[in-house]
Parts: sequence; C-alpha cells; structure tokens
Amino acid sequence: MSDKLVEHLKWAHTGLTAFCASYFFVLLSGYKQLNFSLMLLLSTTLFAIALVMFSAFTLFHVIAIEKKLTAEDVEKALGLNPQAQKLTNIAMRILVAAVLCLVGHFSLWILAITLVVSYLMWKQLVPYLAELDRLSKEHEKIKNTNKVTDEDDNV
Repeated sequence: MSDKLVEHLKWAHTGLTAFCASYFFVLLSGYKQLNFSLMLLLSTTLFAIALVMFSAFTLFHVIAIEKKLTAEDVEKALGLNPQAQKLTNIAMRILVAAVLCLVGHFSLWILAITLVVSYLMWKQLVPYLAELDRLSKEHEKIKNTNKVTDEDDNV
C-alpha cells in the first residue's frame, strides 16, 4: 500500500460518506412516502448503515494522515483486524443494494433493467478481474521473494 493510496482511500471514503448523507437531505422532501414503500424503507435503512460504515473508514484514514503515518503503518493497523477488507466489501455491497432499492422504489421495470445490465457487465469483467487477481498474486510472490533476499543480505 502506498502513501498515495492512503490519501486516495481517505477521499474515496469521504465521497461515499457524502453520497450517503446526501440521500438523507433528498429524503427530507419525501419522507412521508417512507411508510408506504418497502423499497424506500430498505433503501433508507441501507443508506444509514453505509453512512456509518463509510464515516468510520474516512475517520480511520483521516487520523492516519493527520498523524503522518506511512502506508506501512496503516497496513499494519489494518492487519490487526482480518475483517477490515471484508468490511469494506460489505459496505460497498450495502451501498449498491441501497441504490438498487431506491431505483426499485421509483420503478421495478427500471430496477429489472439495471440488474440485467449489471449482470451482463459483470460477465464481461470476470476475465479481467481474474487477470488482475493473477497479477496481484504474481506481484505478491515477487515482493515476498525480494523480502527473503533482503533479509538474507542483512544476516
């Protein structure tokens, strides 16, 4: 993880937090519908959960940057909790579900189209994601080999 990535994650999580918060500002004009729409109720619940999660992620990265911690320090801190990456993935899925429920509130037809297009796009991405995974493992293997070599040189 690079220092630029830590900075990037701070802004990414800040943006996602703002996106979730903006939902509640928009909801103020239509909150009466909340009692009559299961999709809107689900969307609101999911946005609330995502808002808290992304706020926590943002806070973590802001504190790390304010304390002038290196990317290695951030990686060590995240390594203390093996669930950290899973939480980020869960938060993204919750956000996607919130948006889909919001779309479904306005039109089940458009929700169906969105789901079909999403599925088709996912099928197109699978080979590229597999290649990224392969390359990531290859880089990790090289990195580990270099660490062992560096440790041997220091002995």
